[in-house]
Amino acid sequence: MKKRIIRLLGLLMAMSLLISGCGDSADSGATSGKRDDVIIQINGDITSFDPFTQALDSDAFIYRQLYDTLIHVTADRDVELRLAESYEVNADSSVFTFKLKDGIKFHNGDVLKASDVVFTFEHYMESPFLSTFVGGIESATDIGNNTVQIKMHAPNAAFLNYCGDLIPILSQRAVTEAGDNYDDAPVGTGPYKYVSYARANQINMTRFDDYYRGPARIKDITFRIMSNPSTAVIALQAGDIDFSLLMSADYENVSNDPNLTIGNFPVQLVELAIMNHTVAPFDNVTVRQAVSCAVDREFILEAAAEGHGVIATNILPPGVFGYSPAIETDFLYDPGRAKDLLAQAGITTPLDIGTIITIEQFAQSAQILHQNLRDIGLNADLEVMEFTRFGESLMLGDFTIASVQLGLTSDADSYAFLLADEYIGGMNYARYNNPAISGMFAQGRSTADLNERIRIYTELFSIVGNDVAYLSYIFPYTHFAWNSKLNAPSLVTIHVYEMYWS
Repeated sequence: MKKRIIRLLGLLMAMSLLISGCGDSADSGATSGKRDDVIIQINGDITSFDPFTQALDSDAFIYRQLYDTLIHVTADRDVELRLAESYEVNADSSVFTFKLKDGIKFHNGDVLKASDVVFTFEHYMESPFLSTFVGGIESATDIGNNTVQIKMHAPNAAFLNYCGDLIPILSQRAVTEAGDNYDDAPVGTGPYKYVSYARANQINMTRFDDYYRGPARIKDITFRIMSNPSTAVIALQAGDIDFSLLMSADYENVSNDPNLTIGNFPVQLVELAIMNHTVAPFDNVTVRQAVSCAVDREFILEAAAEGHGVIATNILPPGVFGYSPAIETDFLYDPGRAKDLLAQAGITTPLDIGTIITIEQFAQSAQILHQNLRDIGLNADLEVMEFTRFGESLMLGDFTIASVQLGLTSDADSYAFLLADEYIGGMNYARYNNPAISGMFAQGRSTADLNERIRIYTELFSIVGNDVAYLSYIFPYTHFAWNSKLNAPSLVTIHVYEMYWS
């Protein structure tokens, strides 16, 4: 099994899992005279074709083509059926029942059965990543009539959202028979099936003609692995690829190109600094508040994101269920106040605080942070790291400050993995430890009353903001660009099934 890397939801992941997809079947085959292939840039290599090891943005991108989920949850929180023909949730959201559609085929010709769904959930309960989303399951049972019943240890109002976002359904036979060789021939029920993979280069798929929603209009996909988005844009403008991530710095240039179209994601990401709470002086909340007051978010928005985004003073993005303007804190740019808070914390400046680490995509924001800290007497080195080593440093806590971009699901409950103390050593990269927070997340997921959940999350994230658990800069917009002859949804879902050529 490949080594697990942290789940950094960089730009490619965005929150495309959460945006409404096309509900209608695609027309079968390519239209005469039109292309029936597409070349798409992805930001990094895949960790594994088994979602058990899901870790990176590029993983989720690939899984959405190979696999399908029981349901799909739209941006408006409507539930669309996928592999499930119907579903039921009991009054306190502790029992979820899914009746499967009949006759759905896997890529190997096997028919989807309830036992495959049971296997999938049990498989993911052992996953170092997905167990955080399905770990509340008490049992997953085939209750007959192609129906699966999932019982939770406690009420979990967020679980339905996770079923629609994060749980690709697997073939029990394919996974168990292949074992460690599953990456050589992954099997799903999705619109595309695996053809070949060249590590660090490209992944090839072809249309699955027995797809239960109808064959896709695009036949062949090449996913070109290109970690430098600006290089990808050059390739896009040259016609070497058809679809690419677009950095803000390239936005104006591309927007003036009549041969390209730009699509935007809603704001469900946060660009931020992660201060390691186990390392002095960031174990002191007053110091963290001082650093928040030192950061010129307006400058980061303009310089690093070309103005494409909004200022953030809390970790929870607008558009995520549970967000409220009431959670925004008042630790905004005020260098004088920052210096006063440092003095209040007993900090004598100048003070060397170690190294700020980042990756290439977020280096400009990190440089601004570096200068802002220097302006209040906190001196640091700055290191732009290779992606994998950066991720390992975060997971191990081997850093002082890290600058990056993160996002989770469209439900505030998922932010427990960044904030609850039980996830220290996992996704709680900051090592934030406030015992009250875990209990509040448990309250939030245990009630089905949406207004009560919002009240709980407003209180919770107000505490988190005051503690400066994470130092949020901006909620950036995410852009993609593609060949103008390629039809893709204006809010890009990155489901190739929805794309077609004019």
